[in-house]
Amino acid sequence: MKRRLLAVATTAALVLGMSAALPYALGSVYPPPETVRSFDLGPPGWHSFVWTGASETAPEMALACIDGSYGVVYRWVGSTGAFERWVPERPAISNMGDLNKYDSLLVLITDSGAQCVGMLIDP
Repeated sequence: MKRRLLAVATTAALVLGMSAALPYALGSVYPPPETVRSFDLGPPGWHSFVWTGASETAPEMALACIDGSYGVVYRWVGSTGAFERWVPERPAISNMGDLNKYDSLLVLITDSGAQCVGMLIDP
């Protein structure tokens, strides 16, 4: 009887010890979160995508992955009830401020094979 009680106590201690370590062990099973994403933006025409990088990022930095493949970008600003515009290399007609994480952008793609490779993902 003492051996059985000792075996049950030992098993219980092992199970409790393993369950305490389980949340940490599970984390190692999953791959680390992605830090960049890539996607296609074709055919030419209007496309919508979401900025996933850090807030306060300049439009030209956020759109660097499709540089030369787009003509204009719009962002709706709900607080003003108006669109902001970004036109590459045309600061006189661009009024878009820095992007915030999860801003939705409407982009006019001009290149049939446009791909955004390596857009940042802010954790």
